[in-house]
Amino acid sequence: MELMLQFCIALFLDLPPLVIEIGNNLRKKVLVYTDASFAKNNDDNRVRNGLVVIVVDCENGRAYRSSLPCPAWLLNLDRKTQIGPLELLAVLWAALTFPEVIKDRQCVFFIDNMQALSACIHGYCRNTDMNLMCNLLHLSFAGLRCQPFFNWVPSKAIPLDQPSREDGAEERDIYKLL
Repeated sequence: MELMLQFCIALFLDLPPLVIEIGNNLRKKVLVYTDASFAKNNDDNRVRNGLVVIVVDCENGRAYRSSLPCPAWLLNLDRKTQIGPLELLAVLWAALTFPEVIKDRQCVFFIDNMQALSACIHGYCRNTDMNLMCNLLHLSFAGLRCQPFFNWVPSKAIPLDQPSREDGAEERDIYKLL
């Protein structure tokens, strides 16, 4: 309840005006593909992880890409699985990295993780750290006046699944295509 109250206070302090367009939207949508990976090799304790985002502006035909290793502080939290929070962080990373592209736009997000997708759609997650990320995500959308639509996509159908994995020849070839 405390997190929900903090979210509402932050939202209502600087709530942008509601604008409703009647008729066809003059601007084309933005497509956002997000992905995260986390794998630990128990033989040598090597951890592979990463976040990747591709944003396609259908208005001008440009595609933007950003990637980074997963933050160590998030990986150090004690939980059964790491991938759900990392997938949600990838969505937040897209909003924070490309605000000028998604501002005042309808954005279609493609996510291949059900836990992250549910958090995005419902605006809530039982895990406290994911709930905080979810709050920040939706506050960012409100501030940017972004209209997000969230869709689940099978992992094999998302163009980012390989680039978020360990960097190798196959991943570099996919980056060349984007």
